[in-house]
Amino acid sequence: IAIGKLDINENSFTYGVISRRSTYRAGTRLFIRGIDNDGKVANFVETEQILQLDDVACSYVQNYADLNFEVQDNSIV
Repeated sequence: IAIGKLDINENSFTYGVISRRSTYRAGTRLFIRGIDNDGKVANFVETEQILQLDDVACSYVQNYADLNFEVQDNSIV
């Protein structure tokens, strides 16, 4: 969690960054990847960025997970 203040062109902004990491399927990127049978993804992280000017606030949420997709060509029999 990080919270700070920023002044641009005589406007004072307050910003914050919050990251939450899932405790399910946590591990290094080399060894834990993909989705399990319960739908839990490996190394899931949700990051929220918050910006406030006076009484107006906006938020942006970004999700990240280690997924690997395998493409199978079944056209050759």
